[in-house]
Amino acid sequence: MRLSQAELQKLMAGARAEEDRAVAPQLDEAAANLSFAKKEIECRERLAESGVAVRQSMDQTCLALGADARYAAKHAAMALMNAPPRTEDIAMAEANLALGQANQEEQRAQFAETHLRSPIDGVVLRRYLRPGEVISIQPPTPILERYMPELSGHPSGCGS
Repeated sequence: MRLSQAELQKLMAGARAEEDRAVAPQLDEAAANLSFAKKEIECRERLAESGVAVRQSMDQTCLALGADARYAAKHAAMALMNAPPRTEDIAMAEANLALGQANQEEQRAQFAETHLRSPIDGVVLRRYLRPGEVISIQPPTPILERYMPELSGHPSGCGS
């Protein structure tokens, strides 16, 4: 159950500040590369129009526009990292937590059924079994012998 709670808390908390600090410089670098590539293209276009630059160098500069795609990819990655969790993920985490809580309650109920309680007052005279030992109902296994004052001093075996 603790694992389910932790998963839900992690999901709801979102990206850590360290993750933001790790990705932000990459995004800044991609933005700088994009800006440089655009300026380079403008410069080469002017040179190509005046006949100073070779058209091939212009084509190579256009390849630098891949910086645009890299910037967009970095920007999308950062947006995804900072986006709120999907409702489906929250629903799954909440369902896992509810399942863990239900399992815990079931185990508590099963554990409670392993405790012996007497419906009447009495004094234990002798224990036949210790905690953790197995009992049987076929044939009945006596667990203890008790003294019940209301029966005028006659010892009685539990279950007999």
